Amino acid sequence: MLGKFSHARLVLPRAGVNLDEFPELQAHSGQIEWREAVGRDETPLEYARLDINLAPLELGNPFCEAKSELKFLEAALVSVPSVASRTQSYCGAIRHGETGFLASDYQQWCTVLQGLLERIELRKCIGVRAHQEVLGPYGPQQRRSLLAELIGRLLD
Repeated sequence: MLGKFSHARLVLPRAGVNLDEFPELQAHSGQIEWREAVGRDETPLEYARLDINLAPLELGNPFCEAKSELKFLEAALVSVPSVASRTQSYCGAIRHGETGFLASDYQQWCTVLQGLLERIELRKCIGVRAHQEVLGPYGPQQRRSLLAELIGRLLD
């Protein structure tokens, strides 16, 4: 996608990413923006800078399958659409084509990313839907209800 869309930028964390492992990115090093790790309070600001959140994981890898949907939730809270690997946790959190996108192979990643890169209105629409989706089960109202239920049980 970097070769096809010269205006696109790939934002990567400086720590933990070694470009030597991804020789195909060498030709696009000028389109890579390196970011330093930030604390929990600054994380929403980092996500809000993005147009698309990528959450790639290795399918079938038990370690990756055990990861949570947190990257989707963090992006959704600031209305940024996500494209994620089709792992169990992301499949449970994302409604494909409605609140985000799921991909399980190279062609699916390319198709979804191209659509998002070409259509700003699609990015905005999916981001807003994702935001609305996560506020219900993960937002303050749900947390308040769970806390009230817990307190009620403790007092019984």
